[in-house]
Amino acid sequence: MRGARSLLVLLLSSLGLGGCIIITNDDDGSGDTAAADEGTGIADDTGPSSCFDPPQCDPLASNCAQSKCVPDGSTFACTPTMPGMEELGPGEPCSGSVSCQEGLLCLPGGGSCTGGQGCCVPLCDVSQPQCPSGTVCMPYFSGTTLCYDDVGVCVVG
Repeated sequence: MRGARSLLVLLLSSLGLGGCIIITNDDDGSGDTAAADEGTGIADDTGPSSCFDPPQCDPLASNCAQSKCVPDGSTFACTPTMPGMEELGPGEPCSGSVSCQEGLLCLPGGGSCTGGQGCCVPLCDVSQPQCPSGTVCMPYFSGTTLCYDDVGVCVVG
């Protein structure tokens, strides 16, 4: 298909990582793939068109059945968990958010953890922050997002 674009979705659920890679198809040999990128909205940072349409989820509501709501680029998505996988608690070193207990996510540099890529830290609602003593609720995303302005993480203040 001339000018077509494919979307390859990589899901590394065992690590709690996910993402999308945009692949353009330059069938005409011109080297110009810009036309394939115009008007779709897939590669921009505007977020989902409607809050929490599948596979998006609300990390503050824990609304994923038999999976976890974890960060996925500029959104959150329900991600399957591995049966029997150990769930890590607050302050424990982690390599991906799917490995943290419900209500926590793996934040790189999020605490004094050693031995992992990050720390499991509690999620919080920035409009009604409730964090453990010694931590403050900070927005998870910088800037404005369509659905996640109230999502924060408890970090050392």
